[in-house]
Amino acid sequence: MSRIAVENVGDAQRDESLPSLTEALNPELAEEELGRRLSKQLPMESFALARIAVLIHKPGRRCVIEYEARCLNAGHWQPLTVIGKVRAKRFGNEGNRRQQSLWDAGLDAESPRGIFVSQPLGTVPRFRMWLQRKTPGQLATQVLKGPDGPEVALRIAEAAALLHTLELDIEAQHTMDKELEILRSCLGHVCGTRPDLAHRVGEVMRACETVGRRLPAPAQPRLIHRDFYADQVIVCEQQSNSARLRRLCLLDFDLCCYGDPALDIGNFAGHLIEQSLREGDTHGWLDASRNAMERRFIERSQDATGPAVRTYTALTLARHIFLSTRFPLRRAFTEAILEETERQLEAMIREGACS
Repeated sequence: MSRIAVENVGDAQRDESLPSLTEALNPELAEEELGRRLSKQLPMESFALARIAVLIHKPGRRCVIEYEARCLNAGHWQPLTVIGKVRAKRFGNEGNRRQQSLWDAGLDAESPRGIFVSQPLGTVPRFRMWLQRKTPGQLATQVLKGPDGPEVALRIAEAAALLHTLELDIEAQHTMDKELEILRSCLGHVCGTRPDLAHRVGEVMRACETVGRRLPAPAQPRLIHRDFYADQVIVCEQQSNSARLRRLCLLDFDLCCYGDPALDIGNFAGHLIEQSLREGDTHGWLDASRNAMERRFIERSQDATGPAVRTYTALTLARHIFLSTRFPLRRAFTEAILEETERQLEAMIREGACS
């Protein structure tokens, strides 16, 4: 038996669309490859892998693996946890370059604003994988539903506004046409699987087309995350001169592109509404966090407006109708999400008719 623990592998090693996972999850081979690659990125004299765990596996699409290790540096063993990402038909170079660009653009661990991305650590060509250092902390998903939520929400709004000021060498753009195209596909699936809701879902799609087409295109597309929600933010706390400082680490820039900056906060707000419907919000912290985030973002954003944020919030909620049908534990909330989406779209159309 190997001294290196391997956990939560499931069907990952049998994923024909991700053939490199067989080697990436091999303990001895992973130790050899990671040790060689990381020695070019970090000061170390020796590398010892202790644990491998599959964190996320979306069959045929991508896999996220955690490697827990120790590094010998200046005679002392130090812990190191690395996250490896593998995507179908990719070699990891693009993901690593994008992360490095964000790091070099000022979102590094020493960022004076306390907003950063995980440290990029290069690629493992044999595994078709790119690496980053794991950032310790708590997902914002948990923090935002507690009494510290509104304060953290203000920081999240500032992080989004800061991201939107950066310029990276990325050609991809996301437009309203693309957003509505994705939504049509999602809601079409719902109509097929829930014929009892087909009429209402069809009306929702028509309303989404109305509010989406009514929204002016941004004067200048900005760099956006495009999948921004609470699970993409790690809240890192540290003490300094008896004061608690909150730093934010932003995750997963796979969909990063240029587009309407309102999309990021609208997407984030839509996720918070869905979380509230699914988990409840007894003390109102999620609602307070969402309102604080939206207000601060509008104050700090160079381009985004309240109507634009509300539009993307409604479109995100509509997409959650589809998402709720994909997960067994969320199917009980499909109609509640549909009802809230209908309510928001109706209010927006009514406001538009009166303006």
